[in-house]
Amino acid sequence: MKKVDEKCYVLKITGYLFNDDMLHELYELAEYIKSLSEKGKTFIIVVGGGSYLRSVLSFLRKYSYASEYDLDILGIYFSRLNAYILLQLLQPLVVESIPTSVEEALTLYFKFRKNIVMGGVSPGFSTNAVSAYIASRLSSPLINMTRVGAIYDKDPEKFSDAKKINVIHIDRLIEIIEKYKESAGYYPLFDKSSLNIIKEYNIPTCIIAPSRMSLHNYIEKGECGTIIIT
Repeated sequence: MKKVDEKCYVLKITGYLFNDDMLHELYELAEYIKSLSEKGKTFIIVVGGGSYLRSVLSFLRKYSYASEYDLDILGIYFSRLNAYILLQLLQPLVVESIPTSVEEALTLYFKFRKNIVMGGVSPGFSTNAVSAYIASRLSSPLINMTRVGAIYDKDPEKFSDAKKINVIHIDRLIEIIEKYKESAGYYPLFDKSSLNIIKEYNIPTCIIAPSRMSLHNYIEKGECGTIIIT
């Protein structure tokens, strides 16, 4: 991928960065985003719920009568809490409120031209889909920070012989994702809704690791873990 020089980026951040052992990396990432903001670049950042959320959802599925709708609502609250944590790290170069809809996020962005941080918006609409939809509205590139930093032919956390895929066509990725069952709090990299948005609007999409260095390498060199082509 060529070096990019867009003014606005849509950045989807994995909730993994909010684990105790990753908070310093979260801080470093926030500092880098602030340095870019001082040079005129802005980000709309959509934050996921993370591994603790998935543990809570699994617990409630086993021991409660909570519906998937109820669990989706819980996931939205978790993601917004993470977003509020990141918002504190980005001050004062950030809008000081968490949008609860795509329209509100876009309205705030066009009004203030500052960084925006948000979580989920509605049940059944993943944070991946939120970030893809915002990217489609802004004609901006989509950067997706995932725990493993790329797409592999199988789960690299379970299989030591998993091979990284440097470039993948959107149709092939949709075929892979369709093999997984979607449920609240669990979307393997992307869900079908977000991939359909990426395909329909031809959104340039890059998957990178959740770190300051990975974002720097993307911004300065156009380096990606995996590029999704449409």
